[in-house]
Amino acid sequence: MTRIPPTSSHDAVPQRIYWIDYLRAINILGTVVFHSFLAYSPFVQKLSFSLLIAFPFVDRHAPLPISDLILLVRPIFSMQLMFFISGLFAWRGLVKRGPLLYLKLRAQRLLVPLVFVTVSLMPLTYLPSHLIGENPAPGLHLAQLWFLWVLFSFDMLFVIAFYFFRNQIEFLIRSLNNIQVYFLLILGVLIGYLPLANVAGDSGWVPLVGPFILPISRLGLYIVYFFAGIIMGSRCLASSVQATNYFSPFSAPLLRVKTITLIALAPLTFFIISRLSVNYLINAFGVFYAWILVNASYAISGLALVAALLLFSKKYLSTQRALLDNLSSNSYCIYLIHYLVVVWIQYILYYSPVAILLKPVIVVMVSIVFSWLLADLLRRVPLFKPYLLA
Repeated sequence: MTRIPPTSSHDAVPQRIYWIDYLRAINILGTVVFHSFLAYSPFVQKLSFSLLIAFPFVDRHAPLPISDLILLVRPIFSMQLMFFISGLFAWRGLVKRGPLLYLKLRAQRLLVPLVFVTVSLMPLTYLPSHLIGENPAPGLHLAQLWFLWVLFSFDMLFVIAFYFFRNQIEFLIRSLNNIQVYFLLILGVLIGYLPLANVAGDSGWVPLVGPFILPISRLGLYIVYFFAGIIMGSRCLASSVQATNYFSPFSAPLLRVKTITLIALAPLTFFIISRLSVNYLINAFGVFYAWILVNASYAISGLALVAALLLFSKKYLSTQRALLDNLSSNSYCIYLIHYLVVVWIQYILYYSPVAILLKPVIVVMVSIVFSWLLADLLRRVPLFKPYLLA
């Protein structure tokens, strides 16, 4: 769980911030849904992978166009939100534990599960592709686990920056006002995304050494969100600034539902329209400027969605709920193991006469139930429990 120790008796930080825990857990369930639909995406099915790097299973006999809409929308905000939440508590963790212990605990949480799941589960996850003739050998691949090693790399960058430039960073955080912070965040997501947006081509993935892959087109975005989380967490999770109106997702008065919805949907609608009409934009403005417009709207709509989700979560999920508590406790383990469950259900349905429209629905429902139950079981094993803390 996300726990913040109190810093003083008269102005203590809450022991647990439910809405952040719950938002992260729900976002991970969204990842299960996303991966359940990927195998049926016509866009993914047309990619010419000799080896399936980022997509463990593709059902080329069951194209479902709605999967492309999910593929278009979810990457706008999902991993950005994960990196942002991961950064929220980094400052306090590093100050409390020091660089070496901080990195040791991060390695225990991130790298140990990464190695174990890659070696033990990922060959089984990629096996169905081999069985249907898509992938000549299961091998070692990361699939969704790329997030773990990239996040640990960001942690190391943060430790280095904190060690050498802590005073300068603290001075900068104290000096910025609201308008400057929001302006820099918008500028950051644009600079972080636009230069890399077209580097990796259609798939957005670049293979590195061995099983390691990198989402190169969004790497700059992820760095911006991670360090934005660090900055906001260093300001807003300290009791001395709880009363300030520094960052609206944490301390500003809650916005009305209609306003939050507008924050999310207006930029998203503009992005979808611009992306679907990119050929017309190319004819009107040329290739370069057309894609600048589309990619800029992608970055801004993602920022709007992340802000809206934070506001929605704080507004509606700030109190403790038993079911969400259980999901939150198991969410990290669900993230680690769910793709194995998803792929084997997709493989079973590959040979079944089930209607195309029903296949991803069945995969979603069965995968969530089985992944949740299996995660709850694994977390009860003493050997695994220290590495599966939520």
